[in-house]
Amino acid sequence: MSLLWIALLVIAALLPPTFLMLWVWRRDRLPEPSGVVGMTLLLGALTVLPAALIEVALARLFEWETPPKSTTEALLVAFVMAALVEESLKLAVLGRYSARHDAFDEAFDGIVYGVAASLGFAAAENLLYVLQHGFGTAIMRALMAVPMHAACGVLMGSCIGIRSEEHTSELQS
Repeated sequence: MSLLWIALLVIAALLPPTFLMLWVWRRDRLPEPSGVVGMTLLLGALTVLPAALIEVALARLFEWETPPKSTTEALLVAFVMAALVEESLKLAVLGRYSARHDAFDEAFDGIVYGVAASLGFAAAENLLYVLQHGFGTAIMRALMAVPMHAACGVLMGSCIGIRSEEHTSELQS
């Protein structure tokens, strides 16, 4: 594989999460500091490593095969091994780093940081899958996996953002 082809695959893997992140970030009426958003992206990307280790351990523990042997096993792999593990790790980034930062001062911040943690994860996961499986995978993930990661980040972030704003209102009362 040529260096040019690898560079194109990296670009194809990183463009969708980058565009989505910029789109969400620009929707914030009081934009978050780039350093905090960047660190949240990085921490989200780094969660790919523990996610992979946990998912491999769960696959061995429950003797799940790739590809799954049945619909039931496919659902368990998708919702327990992948979704539960990955979303828990992204939520940990949001709750342990972003939500504790001074810049987290309004409900929409939860969405920005939730999307940042999720798209950091999606970008790292995209790189792994796209470099292994090629351009077709980049297109499929751009249309399906990346938006789903972002949507999960919006849901997690909005819940934490609303809770944070309610907590701040209670303290001010």
